[in-house]
Amino acid sequence: FEVLSHISEKTNKINNRISFTVVRNIKVINAYASYMDKSVNIYTGILPYCDNDDELAAIISHELAHCLDYYEGGIPRWLGAMRFNSKAYETKADLVGIDLMTKAGYNPIAMITVGNKALDESVWDDFIFWGHPKGSKRTLDEYKYIYVKYPWALKSDMVNNVSYQNFVNYAQKDINKFVQKQELKSLKHSENL
Repeated sequence: FEVLSHISEKTNKINNRISFTVVRNIKVINAYASYMDKSVNIYTGILPYCDNDDELAAIISHELAHCLDYYEGGIPRWLGAMRFNSKAYETKADLVGIDLMTKAGYNPIAMITVGNKALDESVWDDFIFWGHPKGSKRTLDEYKYIYVKYPWALKSDMVNNVSYQNFVNYAQKDINKFVQKQELKSLKHSENL
């Protein structure tokens, strides 16, 4: 994994020990970070959803963000986050993952494109605190973060990706609302200067 060395060692200077394992099971579309041994495990079933190194970097960076959180907060914090607000915990890993992958030279739009292909739309999302947020909510939160922190990416060639265009099509109304709020915020800020 050349992608892995770019994300973890060279640019983000991660000093904690984190091991990586590829689990050969094409039926499982998943990757996960283990809080017990602070490892990242990637099932081969998710690899067909990665059309390029940027998308693989997005998956690895998300799981790496979990491992870094395990080192920082320990198991008690992890258990509390998973029990009482696991959706926010997953969103945090997405956003930290965007920072990790971008710092390593990967395009953060890939977090949206791979998410648009691989994340599900859980019918239970609106009713329970435990679990992952809906894929559409996660990708919209990622878009908002990229818009504010990495606006150059929204002008990159990756926005021509079919998966990104699909995301824009179903999220257009929410994107427009967010962009209008940001522009109003920027206008108010410039008036106060």
